[in-house]
Amino acid sequence: MKTLLLTAFLACTLLVSKANMLEESKKSSGWCDSFPGEGTMSLNQAFFPSFPLAEGRVVQRSVDRVGKYASDINANALAQMHGGLTHPADASLGDPLCFAKRVKKGDRRESHGARRLVLVSKAQNSNKMENNQQDSLAITQVLETYYFKGIYEGNVNTLGNIFHPGTLLFGDVKGQPYAKTLEQYLDGVANRQSPKDSGKPFKGTIISIDVVNSIAVAKVHVKMYDFNYDEFLSFHKIDNRWLIVNKMISDVAE
Repeated sequence: MKTLLLTAFLACTLLVSKANMLEESKKSSGWCDSFPGEGTMSLNQAFFPSFPLAEGRVVQRSVDRVGKYASDINANALAQMHGGLTHPADASLGDPLCFAKRVKKGDRRESHGARRLVLVSKAQNSNKMENNQQDSLAITQVLETYYFKGIYEGNVNTLGNIFHPGTLLFGDVKGQPYAKTLEQYLDGVANRQSPKDSGKPFKGTIISIDVVNSIAVAKVHVKMYDFNYDEFLSFHKIDNRWLIVNKMISDVAE
């Protein structure tokens, strides 16, 4: 009898110790208390995961009932309730299904977030491309309506409308250095025979236009008199107008 009571006392002490350890483990590891379809895990499932007791039976902590509790363990009960946690270490990890759900939910949130970023990025790129196209069209209109026409007709008023007052011109003509202020350039246009009046071929061609925000560079080719000019025209968008702020030219072989 003494031996039985001592055994019961030790068993009860072990159960209480395991209960405390389980509670601490639950707090520190994000324990999921509920099993899908099973409700809250009972103490007999946690402490005897490989051989749980009959359904609904709870471990009795009273020393005077340990003997009765131990006598209730039988093969039928073991077979009836088997299927709980398979290893004591699993109790410290929480329900694997709950953990998997948390991971899956996290992955789903991350996936949704990534898709939102992609959509935002695509929208921004689409808006940027649309703006660049609009700016390229605006610069094309400046070149065709004012720049080429102003040079062909020798109209300084038309040309002056698209140049910034501080524009400088650099390059080379027939191998000789070329450098003028805007005022000097327009004065030269006003005092020469225009290509239109000369009757000689004239053609202005846009090679390319590159736009970055409020700045742009247009590469054009101008055939006039006996010259063939490759030109780089730098634009800046000021007060919603594209103005030429720099002109680089070079006389090239036809």
